[in-house]
Amino acid sequence: MSVDTAMERLRAANPAPDTRLLRDESEDLTALLAATWQRSTNMQTQQRQKLEPVHKRGIPGWAIALAAAAAVLVLVGIASLISTGGGTEPADDVPVIPTTVAAQVDTVTTVVPAPVLPQMVQIEAFDYGYSGFESEIVVGDALELFNASDTEYHNMVVVWLEDDDTRTLDDFASLPIDDMDAEDRRFFPNGVGALQAAPGEKADRRIRLQKPGRYIAFDDVPQGLDAETVRNVVDPADQATSPSPPWLLDGGLLGYQHGMIIEFFVIDE
Repeated sequence: MSVDTAMERLRAANPAPDTRLLRDESEDLTALLAATWQRSTNMQTQQRQKLEPVHKRGIPGWAIALAAAAAVLVLVGIASLISTGGGTEPADDVPVIPTTVAAQVDTVTTVVPAPVLPQMVQIEAFDYGYSGFESEIVVGDALELFNASDTEYHNMVVVWLEDDDTRTLDDFASLPIDDMDAEDRRFFPNGVGALQAAPGEKADRRIRLQKPGRYIAFDDVPQGLDAETVRNVVDPADQATSPSPPWLLDGGLLGYQHGMIIEFFVIDE
């Protein structure tokens, strides 16, 4: 592009106030360049002046309204959580038990009776009698024996009586020693078991009562025997020797003849 063409374009875009005052072409070019720079400067100033009011206005009104609406939604959500205790709605697939059904379940559970657990009935033997017996013992309960005597060896033979057996404790207590014969056993044909213990000791086993009915318990150890003598007979240390019933030993009256006999009942609950 020639200098003349450039000058013409500059003049057209930036007319000089009075081109007739310019002395020569160099001055004319300088004036045109100066006018162009001034025009550019004025345009930049105008753009800044247009932008400044925007900064001075601050946040637009629509933005403030939107922020206020969001704050209201947050406050409503918090109030809803407080009123419902902070919980969430149950899922669609989780069954909800109605209040009436739940009340019925609670009513059923409260009327179920607690199971009756087996008890250990502690019986104490002394010279001459027993203590610790209840008038009624529940099926499944077990008898334990402790010998509180200082010198006498005691036991407790437990017998279940037939329903048609009408004999009283006095009848049993008056039976002669011969009726204790090992081959006859008319005295206790339905023996349940026997517990025995030396003075100050506890029997090493129990008798569990599994059958309802009337029972008697009695001592059949002869009076006045040395405790070790009785122990060696009923529980011999020599494994080759068979245990023998204590009433076969020579001694005084048997324990039941001294009053160590008692009656009790086992009930089925």
